[in-house]
Amino acid sequence: MRKMTQVRFVIAFVAMAVALGGVWMIPGSASTRTSAQAAISSDDCDALQDIGDEIPSASSAGNLGKSQLEATSEGMIATAKKIEDKKLKKALNTLGGIYEDASKASLGKVGAVGVFVKNAKRYGKASVTFSTSLLGCVTSNITIPTLPSNITLPGGITIPTLPR
Repeated sequence: MRKMTQVRFVIAFVAMAVALGGVWMIPGSASTRTSAQAAISSDDCDALQDIGDEIPSASSAGNLGKSQLEATSEGMIATAKKIEDKKLKKALNTLGGIYEDASKASLGKVGAVGVFVKNAKRYGKASVTFSTSLLGCVTSNITIPTLPSNITLPGGITIPTLPR
């Protein structure tokens, strides 16, 4: 899966989590997960970043909604099998189960929306765990360069050394 497709997938996933789980849930849950991000291993990060490869393309024209829900469910569950972190594994299995239930819902897309509404709290919590872990993995390799101390800029402005 191309990089931009993965980015769109994560953005759509987070947007749906916010819509269903409520904005009020994210700040508290995200802050508690941030302290535990160090527990996510590099193998778990690799599995999370490859989640797009686990979700097969669903392109059957007649039933795109159902087949995409099934594909997403299979991808989440397949990725969960590769994860060692218990909380993250549980979150991915929860999400996969909800997508699976939505794909099997009667009344088509209306029934699928009903499944997401019914499971909004579980979906929101699992989404926060997934999204926060994925964000932690993506940003873990970012380094901010340090500036040399006492730089003098044009005009005589000096940037002092900042304490660490």
